[in-house]
Amino acid sequence: MRNKENQAGIKTCYERALRRDGRLRTGRLDVTVSVGENGTVRHVQVQGPADFLLIDGCIKDAIRHWHFPANSEEYAASFPLILQGG
Repeated sequence: MRNKENQAGIKTCYERALRRDGRLRTGRLDVTVSVGENGTVRHVQVQGPADFLLIDGCIKDAIRHWHFPANSEEYAASFPLILQGG
């Protein structure tokens, strides 16, 4: 994965949402990604506080552009996104 590019996409989503709703100061989103054999993202699932549904679509779009390591079969990757604004 290209970590800095990946983080930039998530950061853009979050900063945009934070400008619209200042209550989104901190939150945790749990992300599960289905990854194809060639490392491309096939499906993204995001779970988190209802307030953060505002950025659900943007986060999913950003993660769909990520690239994971190739594998001999499809696999899933799960990770938390911790969002904190100033």
